[in-house]
Amino acid sequence: MEENDEVRIGINAQELTVPSDISVLMACMSADPEAAPDVICGMGSCYACVVTRNGSERLRSCITPVRNGDSYEF
Repeated sequence: MEENDEVRIGINAQELTVPSDISVLMACMSADPEAAPDVICGMGSCYACVVTRNGSERLRSCITPVRNGDSYEF
């Protein structure tokens, strides 16, 4: 993987560098597998994986790709 295939994000105040082609849920699982949002359907229909992006926007982490510079809380 080349360096430009990674993004810097924050998860629960922890700075991470993750692959640019993963979902927010996968990034949350890599940051804290024990506390990561639930995975029930894995396709966005159950809303069990909702997280907050940049302090206000709530989104389904299983279907949302990570974005460079964003911060996520769960």
